[in-house]
Amino acid sequence: MRAITVKELLEYAIEGEHRVLAHTIYWSMTTQGIALTDDSQKLLGLPFDRDHISQLVQQNVLGMGQVKLFVVKVKADLFAFYFARNALETSAYHSRLFFQKATSIVDAERLLYKYMYLVDIDKQMMLIDYRKELLQFPAYLGHAKANDHKLYRLDQQKGMNQVV
Repeated sequence: MRAITVKELLEYAIEGEHRVLAHTIYWSMTTQGIALTDDSQKLLGLPFDRDHISQLVQQNVLGMGQVKLFVVKVKADLFAFYFARNALETSAYHSRLFFQKATSIVDAERLLYKYMYLVDIDKQMMLIDYRKELLQFPAYLGHAKANDHKLYRLDQQKGMNQVV
């Protein structure tokens, strides 16, 4: 069986948004002399400095998770989903697309690992995986009813009630 390198483990951590793991690997490389080409098993014997690693995660020195999932409450049971850097960017983008003020915006990172059915592309996937396919942000993902795992893109030209 082939050994997993530190580089492969770091790529996995970054791609999967495993912030603590990624920053732990970064810490081991910058303070313990671990190289990207080393066998990842070498990490297991290190005396980790949890306080320093926690500080790196809090400062987000690797710049992970800068694009987040936000949900805008449109009606009592209808929500618009966006990938954006912050709530202000989400609000401005929603207003530009739908000509309505976003009054309730929630950071919905907890939904990144939920499977959603994306009706316009006829595909079911986790939103964290869908984010990897997008090239530009902010990005409108679609609308969903409360407790429904189907995202519908609404036609911005015809108004809020028309499904594309």
